[in-house]
Parts: sequence; C-alpha cells; structure tokens
Amino acid sequence: MVKKYSLLLILVLVLAFSMIALGYKHIEYHKEADEGFYLSYAKFLDARGISAYPELFKKYIHTREMWIFPNPLRAGYYLLSLAWLKLTGFTFFSLSCISTVFFLLFLTTSFYFSRRYFGDELAVLYTFLLAFSPLNLAMAGRALTESTLVFAQTLAAWLFWLYFQERKKGVLSLLVLTLTAAILIKESSVVLIAVFCGFLVFERFYKKNKVVLSEFAAICLLPPLLFLVSVCALGGAPYIFRTAHIIMTSPEINYYAILFGRGPWYRYLIDFMALSPLVLILSCGFFLQYLVSKKRDGIISYLLFVSLGVFIIFNLFTKNVRYVLFLDVTLRLFAILMLKNICDRYFTKSALPLLFILVMILAAADYLSFYSYFIEGRIYDPSTAALFKANRIVPQEYFYYAIKQ
Repeated sequence: MVKKYSLLLILVLVLAFSMIALGYKHIEYHKEADEGFYLSYAKFLDARGISAYPELFKKYIHTREMWIFPNPLRAGYYLLSLAWLKLTGFTFFSLSCISTVFFLLFLTTSFYFSRRYFGDELAVLYTFLLAFSPLNLAMAGRALTESTLVFAQTLAAWLFWLYFQERKKGVLSLLVLTLTAAILIKESSVVLIAVFCGFLVFERFYKKNKVVLSEFAAICLLPPLLFLVSVCALGGAPYIFRTAHIIMTSPEINYYAILFGRGPWYRYLIDFMALSPLVLILSCGFFLQYLVSKKRDGIISYLLFVSLGVFIIFNLFTKNVRYVLFLDVTLRLFAILMLKNICDRYFTKSALPLLFILVMILAAADYLSFYSYFIEGRIYDPSTAALFKANRIVPQEYFYYAIKQ
C-alpha cells in the first residue's frame, strides 16, 4: 500500500514537471525587474567573492532607484542561487530551475505531511490539486524566490504543528532552522513567526494548554536572532537597520506599488477568485461550515488560524497575490475537505470515486486558468490589474496608460 501511494506521488511529480517544462519556452524574463536583480547579485558575488557582500548593502542603500527591488537581506536565496549557478551557468533559465526543483520538493513535503494527518487517498488528491495550482505553476517557472519561499514556509508550518503535538527536540531544531532559512530567503517570512507567536499565546492563555517559555523563545525569537547573526557574518551589521527602514518605507515611493498594490482587505480574495474560482468558493464554504459546526479538529483549527493570521497581516502592506502564495496551500486543502464532506454526506457508496472525478475537474479548470493567464497572457507579475486585463475586465489601453503616467 505504501509503495502504491509513493508511485502515485512520483506520477504527480512527473506530471507537474512536464507542465512546467512545457511552459519554459513561453517565458519572457524581465531583466529590469526582480529577476534581473537576482541574477545580477549572483554574478556580482561570483566575480567579487562572498567577502564583497557588504558592497551589496552599500549600493542598495545609496541608490534610491534600487529601493523598490530585492534587497541584500535575502542572503539565503542569493547564496543558494550562487552555488546553483556556479554548477549550471549564470542564466535566467538556471534560476528558473531552482524554482522548479523547490516546487517539486514543496509537493513532496505537502504529500508527506497531509498523508500523516489526513490519510493516503486525500494526500494524493491534495498533492495533485496543488500541482495544478495556476499561481504555483507560474512561479515554478520564473527566476524568482516564490517557489523556494513557499517550500520553506510550508515545511515550517507543518513542522510547527508536528512539534506542538510531539514535543520532540529534533523537530524543534529542524523547525528553527527552517524558519531561519525562510527569513533568509525573504524577510517577509517574519509574518509567519508572528502568527506562530499568536497561536502559542492563544493556546496558553485562552485554551490553557501548556506552553513552555523556552519553547516560545526558541520558535519566536531564535530564528530572527539566527537571521541577524547570519547577515552580520556576511558583513551586513552596519547596514541592517537602514535597509529594514528602506524596506518598510519604499512602497511610498514605488509608483508601481501605489498604482497596483493598493486595495481593500478582500483584494486577495478577488485575486484568488480570478485564478481559481472553484477552489476559492469551496474553501470559503468549508470555512463557513467549520465555523457553524460543533465538531472541532486540532489541525484544521491550527491551519485556519495560520491562514487568517497571514491574510490579516499581509493586508497591512502592499498587496500582490504572489506575496501570499502560502495561502494557496491551505485554500486547496480546505477545498478538498469541502468536496470530501459533500461526497461523504450525499454519495456514501461512491464517495471516493466521485471525489476523484471532482478533483480532476478542479485540476483541469486550474490548468486552463494557468494557460490563459501565464502562457497565452504571458503575465509576469500577477497583480489584480494584470489578471483583470487578461480577463478583459480592464481595457488594455487603460492598463498601459496607467503605467506610462
């Protein structure tokens, strides 16, 4: 039985890789955007050596035009890409391959943990639906950090729950390292730590569950500390606070963020509705059903807490759906669970075959969405405006006029 589901996972991974590989030829890389900066950072470190890392901080701080682009605090991704590109060549395609590899690792991790908590059949269907995520598929082919980041964040979320259940020191150590890596890949991962802190406080003071102070410190304080130590080891100590200040204030001078990154609290819901309408509707249905239900499940409550926390905090900043790629992970799980509830209740004798068919329909709809937006539409940055333009909701001439202004 174990071998059977492992083979199914391999099949899903091969299918996911095939979809990404077929999309490679349609990708247009953006040298003047984030992709270009990631490649240029790697080339700079290859030419000058890691000892020249402080120069990245100096140039970033003293060049106002760079403030709206990736900052030097993302040392984990820069060093990872440097090591990878030394082996494969300093090209945009090689950077894309990093995203593809981590997307496949992300699917494998999701399968392993969902199987642990939800069973074999649901784990296969969930991983299959994740593999067809339009946003994940798009990011898995780009020379950006998103696929690497969502792997680290998802692994951290699963490890947090695993540790909370088992209290094993080995799991805690792996959790701390994963959270540290997530922050080093992209500084916005501190949001996840803030959510974990909120969950621990909720468990301790509302549910009266035991939370040891040393556990709280290890999870909430140690990863940021290790992040700072890592950056300081690269020579970034004199520049950390100035860089952090620039990151927090740069959206005020970023015309693109002002034009396309603002909006109401439900803007992320609109974006996910545009990308995967059926998945969003089902997941929202599950959320509402769970709220009115008297039955509670620990891991479901935890995942809902984390999802709401990430959703609320990211609403305080510039809005772009790729910044909350982590939410796609839980939305798809909740959609599967909603379908399972429907099938179990109304189609008892044929629940599993019907669930399989319905997931196939969702996956097919998602692939069509991916193809429409990111292959035919060639969307690089999935802002609401770009999604609306591809859907012909916003006239194309208005979109270009706004950018030119």
